[in-house]
Amino acid sequence: MDLISGVMRNSYDNYKGIKGVTTLDKNRNFTPRASVILSGEVGIEETANVGRSLRVIFATSYFDEQTKESLEKLKGNSILLNKLGASLLKEALKMDEDKIKQIHSSIFEKAISNNIKNDRAKNSIANCMIGIALLKRVFNDLDLDMQECTGFTMKEIISSIETGAYEDLLDGGTSNKTVIEQNFETMNRMAANNELLRNIDYDTVLDLDGDFVLRLNYTCFYDRFVKYCREHNVTHEVLPLSSFKKQLSNMQYCKCYNKPVNFSVRQENPKNKKTFRCAVVYINKLREKNVDIDFIADDNMVD
Repeated sequence: MDLISGVMRNSYDNYKGIKGVTTLDKNRNFTPRASVILSGEVGIEETANVGRSLRVIFATSYFDEQTKESLEKLKGNSILLNKLGASLLKEALKMDEDKIKQIHSSIFEKAISNNIKNDRAKNSIANCMIGIALLKRVFNDLDLDMQECTGFTMKEIISSIETGAYEDLLDGGTSNKTVIEQNFETMNRMAANNELLRNIDYDTVLDLDGDFVLRLNYTCFYDRFVKYCREHNVTHEVLPLSSFKKQLSNMQYCKCYNKPVNFSVRQENPKNKKTFRCAVVYINKLREKNVDIDFIADDNMVD
């Protein structure tokens, strides 16, 4: 999975690759230009690649009868699908690269909803819309009306692509979640399952500045967090504590990542406290990122 993630990142970032040759002559350098297509039930979870992707889900459990019928027609017409692919390729080869860049720029800046802030996701949507525009050109070359043939207006198609990206890639937020934010959601699940304890591993308070904050005693629980992620096959990246602190310190919702705070040492004796270096996080700012911390940051449990 790590190797595949690396190949995906390199292809999108236009890093040069090196390919050996059978004659043992000098290796060839090349820049990957093609997209990467993955097929299977386990997806890539790395934030950098999710933000660069569009995912197509062919789960029959999601299909209504009309969609199932349409899929069966596609499966029964593989020769026609191949011909459509050839037509799209021929049309693409006729397009000028500068014109494609111009269309992409126009879509990126004007056609995509302001609800989507993530530039990588917007870029993926714009690329997909260029594909739809290419499909429309094939219809036009055949003197066919795309809307009449498909039953969908261009506006409906664009809206559907946007909605899919918004719900799948961005999980209903304006941007996709960072590794830190995914870690917070896992900590929230641990707390809900009593594997992180309030007043020992974390607490929520109104601090002296009047800010509603979550305080994480990660010195105490981070090893358990890493073990939990390993034993429960958590798919997001799990950082070493030092890296977690460093990345958290750069987030706008981090008030402090190394603050001395008193926490209880044992649940049965809450008055027995010690001072730990802890993270202090603005709860409201974290929620603005659509991060699920509802249990660990319960408003009714403010100390």
